[in-house]
Amino acid sequence: MIYQKSKRGNTNFFDELDYYMELSRNIGKKTRDYLCKLKASSDPLLFMEGGLDGGTLGPDDTIESILKYSTITFGYGGLHELTMLHSKKRLSEDDSFAIETMKHINDNINRYKEEDHILWAIYGTPGESWLPLACDQFVKEFGEFKGITDNGFFTNSFHMHVEDDITPIEKINKESVFFPLSKGGCICHVRIPSIAPEMNKGVKDIIKYSMSLGMYQSVNHAQNRCTDCGNHWVGDDSLDFEENYTCPKCGSLNTIGIRRMNGYLGFSKTTQGKTKFNDGKMNEFKMRNNI
Repeated sequence: MIYQKSKRGNTNFFDELDYYMELSRNIGKKTRDYLCKLKASSDPLLFMEGGLDGGTLGPDDTIESILKYSTITFGYGGLHELTMLHSKKRLSEDDSFAIETMKHINDNINRYKEEDHILWAIYGTPGESWLPLACDQFVKEFGEFKGITDNGFFTNSFHMHVEDDITPIEKINKESVFFPLSKGGCICHVRIPSIAPEMNKGVKDIIKYSMSLGMYQSVNHAQNRCTDCGNHWVGDDSLDFEENYTCPKCGSLNTIGIRRMNGYLGFSKTTQGKTKFNDGKMNEFKMRNNI
């Protein structure tokens, strides 16, 4: 959204980015000032009983002394869509502008630390509800962009787009360059079609390789459970709703579907036939390749 605003107004993208980072910076500072006034009795376990380092304060003490160890984070998402707007290429094809953008953000963050004496950080945000909302807001402001906004969601943080035809190792390699630029929080996900015992070595190799690059890695699969007969089976995101969630053992639709949606596990179906995901995120997981 910041990029498209700069393009429409014929302004420099990085100047616009600086403006919005300053807005966020001021909000964070005001939030911290408010928190500094809270008393330790607001959370005795954390602030009075040693839950946090230095958390042995009296009930009427403020928690300001503890907050010097706390971070305030800038979250971001949509690097894939930013790249598409800038170069007409996918993030998996050309990450140069995304890296330039993240280095610019990091430079600002490091300067803020020196000036504010606050542990500012950068978080690669999962954005389960925010990124579909951001996509809707973009369309209202700037209109539809084919291949960018017509899916109903923007891509999580620095992740490759879910439709990219790449292997798990390729995905890890492409996302690893963004880990040092998202020190306040980052994770790489790969998906596998099943959890059969013969895949154990492959899963271990994926995790070991990712760890060798210093990454925080997850390996996910689609899991279903029948609440009538107790059967567990591996789901298939590509099938239609009823076929995907019908128990292959007893034929019941009283089933639960669990999927990894960006950063967290959630219910793609409950026993009432409902999903916990919004429309944008349902579109995302239906579009996924097994990566």
